[in-house]
Amino acid sequence: MDTYYEFVEDSLDRIKKGMYFDLSLTPYDSEFIDRMIEFYEESEEYEKCQYLLSFKKKRFNHKYGYKNLV
Repeated sequence: MDTYYEFVEDSLDRIKKGMYFDLSLTPYDSEFIDRMIEFYEESEEYEKCQYLLSFKKKRFNHKYGYKNLV
């Protein structure tokens, strides 16, 4: 990857495809999702922020046992 933007975009694409882990098979954690949201806020890409916020609320929800509901 050449830039941080490409890294974040690739991670978002993986999440949208249902792959909740990076290329080394490490699951994306809540803190990483927060950093992605912050990056997109600074870039003023609010639709992506909304998608990630929704993903985070569903994926990291103790009520549902952290199941893949997304």
